[in-house]
Amino acid sequence: QIYPIYHKSKMSGEGLTSDISLLVANSTKTLTFEFLFKDCLPTSLSGMTFASTAQTVPYLDVTCSFRYSSYDVRVLT
Repeated sequence: QIYPIYHKSKMSGEGLTSDISLLVANSTKTLTFEFLFKDCLPTSLSGMTFASTAQTVPYLDVTCSFRYSSYDVRVLT
C-alpha cells in the first residue's frame, strides 16, 4: 500500500513546487520505505469521472505525473 504526503509548497522559477513523500507499506501495513521527491511540479493529470447516484462510496482513481529535481530513499524498518 502507498501513502502520499505533500509538504509545504513554495514558489520557484518554475512556478509553485512542493516536496512529496511517498510511503510504502508491506502486507501487515508496516511502513517499509519513504521516497522523498524534492521540488515537484505536476506535468499531467488524467481525467476524472464522478457519479452522484452511486449507492456505495466511489473511489477516485487518477494518474498524475510530476517533474522533480531530486529524490531520496529511506528504509524505515
